[in-house]
Amino acid sequence: MVGYTRGLLETGKVIAPVVIDRILNPYGRKQAPRWAVLEQERKPHDPLFVKYNMSGKVDGIRHVESTEGRERPCNVVEVKTCDGNIFRQINELHDLDKWAWMAKYPDQVMLYMLGCELVDRPGWLVLVNKNNLWNVTVLEVPFDMERSERLLRRAARINFHVTAGTLPDQIARPDICGRCEFLHVCTPTLEGNPEAVPEPVDDAEVVALVRQYAETTQAARINATAKKTLRGRLVPGQRLNVDGHLVDWKRHGKGWQMNVIGPDDSDEDEDDNVVAF
Repeated sequence: MVGYTRGLLETGKVIAPVVIDRILNPYGRKQAPRWAVLEQERKPHDPLFVKYNMSGKVDGIRHVESTEGRERPCNVVEVKTCDGNIFRQINELHDLDKWAWMAKYPDQVMLYMLGCELVDRPGWLVLVNKNNLWNVTVLEVPFDMERSERLLRRAARINFHVTAGTLPDQIARPDICGRCEFLHVCTPTLEGNPEAVPEPVDDAEVVALVRQYAETTQAARINATAKKTLRGRLVPGQRLNVDGHLVDWKRHGKGWQMNVIGPDDSDEDEDDNVVAF
């Protein structure tokens, strides 16, 4: 596993300058104003990086030529490669959230923006198709101070445990632990006791999902009651206009199938409103 991880890092070091020198810069020099990615493998100098014991090198800084012919630094540039199948699915920054490891890329860009004092303009996350290095997508990463502060607090917690020689609290989240390379070392408890006293949860995502599930379940019970009542009140096959809703009918075996179509419903949504008699 160590060799695999090292291979990923070394591959990135080789590909990044190739993409910058042979793809980005030739393109940038043809633009108006002209630009180029310079300061490759620059080490952030902000005191925060020293304070929080963070390391890393920026793949490059995009410099834009001014009207006086001078170049000024504008954007942090970070180059990442990804599988061709994944590459085709990424068009916007939020598309990265589909993959846990890629969702962290904007965090890295923002910390580099902070470390290089280039937070006024979006950072550039350059994604490269591993199957075709000339197939490139540039995503702009706007700086988010609140998110950056959370990352710094996380770094502080990690530094504390490293210094103290202790382990942080286990997160015990199946969506993260199941993909973690250190699962066999951490061995978190991913199974609870269904008879235990319920524990309070403040995870915003979990709270939202549970509420959505409860509302959906309640709506299903209400719909089932309404369906049973309708069966006794309507004449099968009779088309009706009920408060702007069209009650339409189709033959279904030996009986009828009813569709309730609202004013804003499209034909594609009709199957969601089907009641068979």
